Amino acid sequence: MELNPGVLLHNGIYRILGTLGQGGFGITYLAIDTRFDIKVAIKEFFPQTFCGRTGGSHEMRPSTDSNEALVIELRRKFFKEASNLAKFNHRNIVRVMDLFEENGTAYFVMDYIPGKTLEQYVNEKGLLPSGEAVRLIREVAAALEYIHAHSVNHLDVKPANIILRADGNVPVLVDFGLAKHYDSSGNQTSHTPSGMSKGFAAIEQYREGGVSRFSPTVDIYSLGATFYYMLTGKVPPSAVELINTGLTFPLGFPEQYRRVIMKAMAPVQMARYQSIGAFLADLGQPSAQNPHALDAGNDNTRIIKNDNIRSGNGLKTGLIIAASVIVAIGLCVGLYSGFPGDKKHSDQPVETAMSDTPVTNDTDISDTPTAVQMQEQRQAQDAALAKEKEDDFKSQLPLTFRGTGIDENGNDCSVSVKLKTRGKCSLEINADGDVTYLGSFSKNGSGISFNFSHWQGWDYDSERIVTDPLPSSESRMRSCSGTISVNMQVLTIYLPEYGECTLYR
Repeated sequence: MELNPGVLLHNGIYRILGTLGQGGFGITYLAIDTRFDIKVAIKEFFPQTFCGRTGGSHEMRPSTDSNEALVIELRRKFFKEASNLAKFNHRNIVRVMDLFEENGTAYFVMDYIPGKTLEQYVNEKGLLPSGEAVRLIREVAAALEYIHAHSVNHLDVKPANIILRADGNVPVLVDFGLAKHYDSSGNQTSHTPSGMSKGFAAIEQYREGGVSRFSPTVDIYSLGATFYYMLTGKVPPSAVELINTGLTFPLGFPEQYRRVIMKAMAPVQMARYQSIGAFLADLGQPSAQNPHALDAGNDNTRIIKNDNIRSGNGLKTGLIIAASVIVAIGLCVGLYSGFPGDKKHSDQPVETAMSDTPVTNDTDISDTPTAVQMQEQRQAQDAALAKEKEDDFKSQLPLTFRGTGIDENGNDCSVSVKLKTRGKCSLEINADGDVTYLGSFSKNGSGISFNFSHWQGWDYDSERIVTDPLPSSESRMRSCSGTISVNMQVLTIYLPEYGECTLYR
């Protein structure tokens, strides 16, 4: 499918050396510019779902006659968007040097950047120290701030699309294949193919027309997800999964960066940073000596030494510290390597803190908490945290969530759910006519159960709103289930006639 090494393009100016990568809509080649004897990268528009090569030639043809109009239109938009990108000049953005059409398709020529992708770098090195991660993410953010000033969204920011130059580890944002350009009013003027990268794409990218208007918040979501990846070494859950599960962080994760990531990756756009400048202001500058850096060491257990421990306690103090280390390691082996019959847990580093009480000569090794005691303490902390979250939820009632649903016949409607105090709730559906279901709800973690016993609507005979017990014809509506996001911004409810409805606060 790809062009073979030795193939000449653009009247012999470029000679293909090999293939660097390929996706659903294009193939990227390593080539040589024969005029200057320098390496370049060339991206070929090649939507493999809709086209192929003819015979043994280099010519691209639509795979069916019905695809021809679509392929021609996509190629035109691809070329137009490449023309827009050729105007960019920023040290953290790949430079487009040439554009041409050939072989029934379009090509654009870019700087070839020797180095590794950020994805490869993290895979090889492990999670990054916070100082390095902040430096890298600030430079990527600078690239996004530049294109946002030109009313362009990248729409595919992720570690695989960031190359670290071999001559200094400077990050360069590449692959603008999904980027869109917008006019001064924020309306989309270019129509590149739609796509998304799981874990790094915002929830609105999953919806048809979700990115039809310019908004920096789409790229800011991906920027936060990339920062999370650098500091944890893990791809975040998809935006759809995050609505129900929330985002988890390893023990000892810096609170400042946790807040930044949580805000950048908020499910609702209005809750995110509205500009790169606001993101950078909260992020702060990289610190060469950050006491909270998540260093990628070989040990899976980090022991935080107590600053109050007195060095004059001699051997007994050393024994106590050694005993604490042994207990901590034993606990980690039990919990993270697995007891007999247990499944393996994550190898994410575990932080174990020693007591804040200064060690004195009266302290006995037997006072060191056992593994069982530490586990019980952890369970008590989890229970207290769960209660705190539940109390926070109750303190914010009443809550109203609104969204849309589609019935079994394909008709759309507006849906509204109100969670009230004392476990009361209402569900309003506006389709052919307004109807409101009344009942109660119960919450268990992120799950919510609804029980509707009455409905309310307009009675045309009496010309007034009436409330009646739910009839047998509406028995399917008596019990419904749903979930609520950890930040209480998104509610998902499963309705018998409308399926899964996602509502926003």
